[in-house]
Amino acid sequence: MLISEVLKLREWKDHVESSLSVVSKLTKLQNVLNNNVNKNNNNQPFQAFTEQKNTALDAISAVDLTELSETQIACLNYKDASEYLGPEASAKLRETFRDEGHDLAHLLKCVQTALSAIQESFQEIDKVTNAFGVYAEILSISSLPDEQPRFSIIFKHQVGIETLGDFEARLKDWKVVMHGIGVALDIPPDDFKVLGARNGSIVIDLYIAAAAIVPIGFILVRSLNMLEQFAITTKRMKDIFTLDLEDPRFKAIEDKVQAASDEYFNISKKIAAKDISKQILDEINCEEGRREEADSFLQKSINRILNHLRKGGELDAYIPKSEEDDPDSTNEQAASLIREFREKILDSDIDVQKLLESFEFPVEEDNDS
Repeated sequence: MLISEVLKLREWKDHVESSLSVVSKLTKLQNVLNNNVNKNNNNQPFQAFTEQKNTALDAISAVDLTELSETQIACLNYKDASEYLGPEASAKLRETFRDEGHDLAHLLKCVQTALSAIQESFQEIDKVTNAFGVYAEILSISSLPDEQPRFSIIFKHQVGIETLGDFEARLKDWKVVMHGIGVALDIPPDDFKVLGARNGSIVIDLYIAAAAIVPIGFILVRSLNMLEQFAITTKRMKDIFTLDLEDPRFKAIEDKVQAASDEYFNISKKIAAKDISKQILDEINCEEGRREEADSFLQKSINRILNHLRKGGELDAYIPKSEEDDPDSTNEQAASLIREFREKILDSDIDVQKLLESFEFPVEEDNDS
């Protein structure tokens, strides 16, 4: 994670507090509920709290987590704060007030839990950024340019970088990926520039050419859909068998399950790549004369992206806010796709990455065919 990302998270947190006062409003609601619990225990009439409730829940609902990168959200999740911020968190808490309105002690506990998680997360962010002291301003200057859209490639697990050989191999893979996307979308390869590297080159940020912004967002969403379905199906396949691996006969079954899983992934990958490529080329009205070549290059790029995700790597993107207030603008369309991608990761009932990490895929050369 870039230090500048932490500083940006601090800016976001300060903005949330100054413009929405989430902590302050939740504190007021907590105080009213606490007084009412005490009064209820002493058979005294309690104070109405509808105004404090609506004010606090409206503030929570107005928090936009999609402005943050996946890494920044992970920092919030250190204390589970993201579970209590945003429209869905607000709706869930509002539902609790509706269904459990008779149980003041339960409502108080729910508000205390949310307030504690948010406060502790915000305090940790302050603690980290305060440690930068006078260097904060200097460090913020070295941040990635906010006005440029970027595509982030996260190398970890089976696609991690530990040696120069790994680094060379990963760069070669992604040169092929971005070249293929460039050919398909008629973008010069030089338009994909490296903006920077993070965490000892475990994360590489690429500038996204304008024509590739929406297609890359679409590829991310559709790739995650395919990986989620693959992970669920493979888990079900493995769950059919209760294997005693000390018995060689069960080991043979496990090998067959692994082989079936590999075959299933390769077939699913090709079908998904073909479908995603067709939709993108239809959307950009690709000329018939270059469609076959564009389709071939794009499918190879999507295949490699799916291989990267399958082996535990991650992807992310950043799209700057458009100055135009037009939901049909390129940036807004792309931003909407990136939000869908991130929300799917956050809200999924199944942790796709963890599930994929539990499978021991063989290390092989990427097969694009």
